[in-house]
Formats: sequence, C-alpha cells, structure tokens
Amino acid sequence: PDYCNEIIDWFQSHYIPQEFEIKKPPIFPTIERFATNLGVCKDTLYEWGKIHPDFSVALKKAHEIQQAIWQEGSMRGLFPPAFTIFLGKNVFGWKDKQDITASVESQADLSISVNFVDSERSDNQD
Repeated sequence: PDYCNEIIDWFQSHYIPQEFEIKKPPIFPTIERFATNLGVCKDTLYEWGKIHPDFSVALKKAHEIQQAIWQEGSMRGLFPPAFTIFLGKNVFGWKDKQDITASVESQADLSISVNFVDSERSDNQD
C-alpha cells in the first residue's frame, strides 16, 4: 500500500530528542493510533502486512522504532516504571532473567540396573 513510508515517518516523528525537557511524558507512538489516524483498525494494518510484503517490512520497522523509543525513553526516566515494565514484557517480549546455580554433593554410591528386551522374541518363546 501507499502507507509503507508513512508508517515509518509517523513513528520516527515521535522520536524523543536528547534535549527533551521533562514536563509530562511524551506521546508514545502505537500501531493503534496510526490505524486510527488512517481511519482503519489495527487488524487492517496487519492484514495489509500479510498481503503486501513491503508493508510487512514497514510494520516491522515501525515496531523496532517503537521499541527504540521505549528503551531510550525508559533509560532516561521519561516513562513511569510500571509502564516501562509492562510494555517490555507484554509488547516487546522481554522477561526477567534469573540465574540459578545448583550443585549436588553426595558420598552415596549410585548403581543403575538396565534390563534389555529383545523385541524380536515373543513372550511364548524361551
């Protein structure tokens, strides 16, 4: 569709400049708002992405721009922490990382018994 460049331009226009003064959180660009601006629903945009490879690429780029705005804005404290965490986990697929180390120390002897069964041999044959 004609909207390939428009979606990228729209998301990039919401980039938060370095010298941004924090008075209130900036407007965060979303696919839903872009769809509303076009007079369609977000499902229509995703359907266009399935039909038109160029628009699919544009949607992916828009999502990457959105994620960059989220990351950089979050690191600069422009968004509330709950918003930052929620968006990271539920929209961008981020998750908490846990490092778990386990060790087992035992002096006990371990023995394993294995019985092999001949699959060619029937139970009636000895």
